[in-house]
Amino acid sequence: MRIALLLALVPAVAFAEPLTLPEALQRALTRRPRLAAAAIDTRAALEDVRRARAPFLPRLNLDAVATVGPCESHGALQHQGLVASPYTRNFGLSATLAYTVWDFGRTLHAYRASRRHAAVVGARAEEERAAILLEVETAFHGCLARSGAVRVLEAAAEERRLTLRHAQALAAARLRPELEASLAALRVEEAEVEAVRARHQVAECLVLLASAMGDEKPARKLRAPTDPVAAPERQDVLVERAEGRRPELRALRAEEAEAQEKLLVARSGHYPIFRVYASGGIARWNNALTDDSYFSAGAGLQLPLFAGYAVEADEQRARLERLRARARTHEERLRIRGEVAAACERLLGALELLRRYRTQVESAAALARGAREKYRAGLVPLLEVQAAEVARTSAELQALAAESEARLAQDRLRYARGE
Repeated sequence: MRIALLLALVPAVAFAEPLTLPEALQRALTRRPRLAAAAIDTRAALEDVRRARAPFLPRLNLDAVATVGPCESHGALQHQGLVASPYTRNFGLSATLAYTVWDFGRTLHAYRASRRHAAVVGARAEEERAAILLEVETAFHGCLARSGAVRVLEAAAEERRLTLRHAQALAAARLRPELEASLAALRVEEAEVEAVRARHQVAECLVLLASAMGDEKPARKLRAPTDPVAAPERQDVLVERAEGRRPELRALRAEEAEAQEKLLVARSGHYPIFRVYASGGIARWNNALTDDSYFSAGAGLQLPLFAGYAVEADEQRARLERLRARARTHEERLRIRGEVAAACERLLGALELLRRYRTQVESAAALARGAREKYRAGLVPLLEVQAAEVARTSAELQALAAESEARLAQDRLRYARGE
């Protein structure tokens, strides 16, 4: 009975475990429909590569025909090989092997273009993956910051309740006016209202986090990362790393290479195509002058002379596509360089503010303790105590926001350099 009870409690305990950032990222990778759609696009692109490789192999067809009437009428059936002969009567059965011996690069460059397109699709899928991970990280750190704000505001409300009790005791002893106790009660209500607002903001942020992860139910608790935020490396090193890793740049470079292959495909339209075929089978002939031959073979050379400038138009279009891809690559490279530089500066600024706010928190806490002690001794008015409490709460909230901003800046820098 005890074992059954423990087993029944295991899911509840597991659900109550705080959610960590790596777990949230892993959930997003396995549950977001956008990533599933990107994976399907990648598989479809790989199938296109497989299809583009098919012309390298010979084509083998099995044809059978049975007709009643004039022998030429079976041409509407679009058979190939021996049974397509106009001399076949009533029935025929043949196998046909056809192969394009040389097409001056049409098949080769089309195959390479499909591979480049698959690389583009794969890079776009990685871009989706990185964007979703950044979305989860942003929501996660926002939830942590708001949860910390709830703790700070609840602690501030508790301190103000303590101040309220002191003010009420002093007012009862007629050492302080009743107005101070009323003001202290008003400050308590303000802190409680702010705590309620912060709790609702946490609930809203948890819903957004669940949506970013692809979950239907939001998590109950989050576990903050314990690793410190590190200062960034040199900016030139990060920029060089980003140019080699960012999926956006890899996708645009692959698009440029795909446009180059399509240009070569269009250019090969000026050159001939050489094909061969062989066909053999059984056929009944209606012409007595025709030998009983059950095999046919042939070779053909197709030389394009004039196609109404269609080949030239395709070639010019492919050349323009290549120029556009090259311009977009250069534009994206400039944007990424600026993004990396901005992320570095944002992280450095967040770390500097975090250090200053932590020092300010210590000073504000000491000031609040001193003001409270002096108020007990009747040396300072209540307004100074309340001002010190407000300063301490504000400093703690700003320190929490700075820590959240520093971690988010670190994640954005990691995203900017393509990691």
